[in-house]
Amino acid sequence: MKKIKFHSIYYRFILFIFAIFLTSINSIDRVNKVTFDFKGLKVEYLNICFFVISIVLIWYFEFFTWKLYICKEGIYLKKIDLFVPFEEINSVSHVWFSSIGSVKHRSSYSRKSLVIYRKNDKPIVVYNISLLALYFIKKYNSKVEINIMSATLATLFNVLVNTWFLYRTFTDFNGMINYTELFIYIIIFIIKLLIPFIMIRIQNKIHGDYLEHDVPWYGWGNDKVIKL
Repeated sequence: MKKIKFHSIYYRFILFIFAIFLTSINSIDRVNKVTFDFKGLKVEYLNICFFVISIVLIWYFEFFTWKLYICKEGIYLKKIDLFVPFEEINSVSHVWFSSIGSVKHRSSYSRKSLVIYRKNDKPIVVYNISLLALYFIKKYNSKVEINIMSATLATLFNVLVNTWFLYRTFTDFNGMINYTELFIYIIIFIIKLLIPFIMIRIQNKIHGDYLEHDVPWYGWGNDKVIKL
């Protein structure tokens, strides 16, 4: 039986934080001709350390933290040792859960997650799963309803914004931005904050009020879904 495993993508957030730090250091070092010495490590060695850390993180999450696999018959969830046949699945969605202000998750990281809506049981939320899972579900069973269009647009927006931010940090880090650029940053930041709430609202309107964000005004203490 051919199956495709999907692992946690949380390491991408960790690598992005490292990348912001490193691009800032490299840009300042290049533009302002300042030689950094971080506890005896120069910028060149920091770059090497970042590369090694990236390889280790990718290797670890790729081989030791897989959470589910998809095959022609359905979806297997490793943590609860449960196989869900496609015949029991009504719909599958890929959404973002906001963690702003959460006690458990102190960062503003939006967890990209897979929601499996079952016909006769609670939905299952699998945190930190790649959007590619939707495409493989569609490949193996075209009858299952998925939100592939909205999820793809949200992911593309996120990738473009992160890439642009890293590019600007690396190429033009001089500590000064004009009002127009500041306004653009604010608008983009607001959009990124709103996307998780819009996605969850749409899915709750379609499937019922099952999903809630991990934020103080929601509480995220309900038992409407199984969380993995």
